Amino acid sequence: MKLLHIIAIASATLLSSCETVSYYSPISPEQPFGYSHVDLGGGFYRVTYRGERNSSGRKAFDLARLKAAEIALENGFTHFEIKDLSNLTTYTTTNIEDDALFSAGRPAAIQNSGPSGTTYSQTPWVESEDSVTTKTPYMEIVVECTNYEGSPKKSVQDAIVVKEKLKKKYWIKDKEI
Repeated sequence: MKLLHIIAIASATLLSSCETVSYYSPISPEQPFGYSHVDLGGGFYRVTYRGERNSSGRKAFDLARLKAAEIALENGFTHFEIKDLSNLTTYTTTNIEDDALFSAGRPAAIQNSGPSGTTYSQTPWVESEDSVTTKTPYMEIVVECTNYEGSPKKSVQDAIVVKEKLKKKYWIKDKEI
C-alpha cells in the first residue's frame, strides 16, 4: 500500500512538471494554433483564431470572440461589435500509401487485407484507402470596441459577459502572474 502511495505521488509530480500546450494562447512557431490580433486603429481590431486540426469551427469562432472581449476590456472598453467575419477554414487531402498510417505513427485497425486491397476501421479521418482529409478551422473577425450605452442590440456584445461565459464553457482559467 505504501509503495502504491509513493508511485501515485511520483506520477503526479512528474505529470505536473510536464509542459502543456494550451489551445487558448498566442500562435507561435512552437504552436501553430491559437489567437493573434492586429490593432487597426480607432477602436477596430482584427482578431484571428486558428484551431487545432479537426477541431470545430464553432470553437474557433468562440475563441476569437473571447480574445476580442479581452482586447476590449484591456483597452478600457465595455463592449464590442463584430463588423466582419471570415471563415478561412482549410481542408487538406493527402494521398497516402497503404502502410502510411503505420509509418506516420497512427496505427489503423485492419479489417481485411486481400487481393482487393486493405480496409481500415476505427480511423475516422480515412476517407478511402489512399487519402486522408483533415480540417483546420481558422476564423477572422474585425471588431469595433465601444462603451455602448444604448438599448440592447444583438450585434453589440458585452465584453465581460462574453469573457466569463466562454472561459467557463471551454474551462479556461485566468493566467496567474
